[in-house]
Amino acid sequence: MQPGGLLGAVVAQGLARVVSTRLAQRLCFVAIAAMGLLLATNISFVRTYTIIAEAIGTRFAFVNKIPERFKAWQQQRR
Repeated sequence: MQPGGLLGAVVAQGLARVVSTRLAQRLCFVAIAAMGLLLATNISFVRTYTIIAEAIGTRFAFVNKIPERFKAWQQQRR
């Protein structure tokens, strides 16, 4: 068994099929780091996104449409 355990091996193999091995490792690291940040602090990613979207405002109007586009993409994949 690999050091990551059974779940780690399954996730790594699944990601490696879709993307390169290095990119799969980086994606896993970023996800683990984000989860650690979320659990270790009182940061809300939704609130942070809202603050950033309001600060950017109309200069980058497409940023405000990202949640709508993401929902449409999710529905299209279903």
